[in-house]
Amino acid sequence: MTVQTRWLPLMSLPLLFGTRLESIPAEVPYLRADPQRVAGWRDQLQADASFKVGIAWQGNPQAERTGLRDRSVPLAHFAPLAAVPNVRLFSLQRFDGIEQLRTVDFASCICVPDPALDSGEDAFADTAALMMQLDLIVSSDTSIAHLAGALGRPVWVALKFAPDWRWLLGRANSPWYPSMRLFRQPAPRQWGPVFADMAERLHSMAASGASVDRPGAPPALAVANAGRSELVRQSADDYTRAAESR
Repeated sequence: MTVQTRWLPLMSLPLLFGTRLESIPAEVPYLRADPQRVAGWRDQLQADASFKVGIAWQGNPQAERTGLRDRSVPLAHFAPLAAVPNVRLFSLQRFDGIEQLRTVDFASCICVPDPALDSGEDAFADTAALMMQLDLIVSSDTSIAHLAGALGRPVWVALKFAPDWRWLLGRANSPWYPSMRLFRQPAPRQWGPVFADMAERLHSMAASGASVDRPGAPPALAVANAGRSELVRQSADDYTRAAESR
């Protein structure tokens, strides 16, 4: 018997399988966070009655220099979300972009986890566990959005006017991630309308009392105090030093 070898580029598999939009595999979650890490975040956040929103704004700068230009969102555009009552923002940003925390006037509204999270061989393990305790994730077009979608978490993605092909065109949902909503720029480089729309929707969600069963404030991440801004600045400095040492 003659043994024949065949090879095919990974991205050509949908053609081989005859995949159509309606048949894209979209059973989520197909990733699951470590139960012990999830329990750790639950212990820290269970007393917090706020609507918890994880945010990520910056993708890999190297990728943006090679074809994914303008997909990242300056942190300043997240200001309308920080202004929504009963909302607490949690930074899911790692390394690149974290320095922007020192440049926005709402930095004191953002909880910044320990820079040691996701270090070593367990990249994304802590972030995935934290996501399981958040009510919503808001992200630019970067890995955080895909992780949230794979975990089946509610996630909103801010997309540039002409996004990567995977996001398709003219639709607010993703065939790959049923729990995802897409917010598109109405014109190139116009993030304002995107976050105005998000803030309006977030206001309704937060006002619905999604987290009313968790009164109080998180003991380990309580930063709404006199030292809150200093904690944010210190965390940004720690991230910067860690990035420079890589």
